[in-house]
Amino acid sequence: MPSLFRIVAACLALVVVLIVGAAWWWRDANVRTRTILLEAKESFERDANENIPLGSTRLEVERYLKSRKMVYGNRELADIVSAESGTQPGSQIEARTTEEIRVPIGSCIILAYFNFDPRDKLLDTRYKTSCKSIL
Repeated sequence: MPSLFRIVAACLALVVVLIVGAAWWWRDANVRTRTILLEAKESFERDANENIPLGSTRLEVERYLKSRKMVYGNRELADIVSAESGTQPGSQIEARTTEEIRVPIGSCIILAYFNFDPRDKLLDTRYKTSCKSIL
């Protein structure tokens, strides 16, 4: 019959192995998630920049968003100055992808912001990802 010391030591060893394994899996999942999202965001940016360059009209941007089945809305920008051009934007389109990007720790979408001048010409764009975790 095994001693109490051996039983406790075996249980502790098992707990340590489980913790180290979970930590390794979590780290690996985060690395894979970052890689997947970076590739998806860069691909989306490349496609958007090719199809709707700076100076494009609001209508061209909306057509592009519809062709990509993105959900979007308009917003007036009264006090925000465009960081890249230094000019006062007149409005902004906020858009998001409808198809979720599956990642090891949940699912994500791409958010896009298109700033327009008062003549409705595209001034600048910003892209980011937003995720829902499985935990």
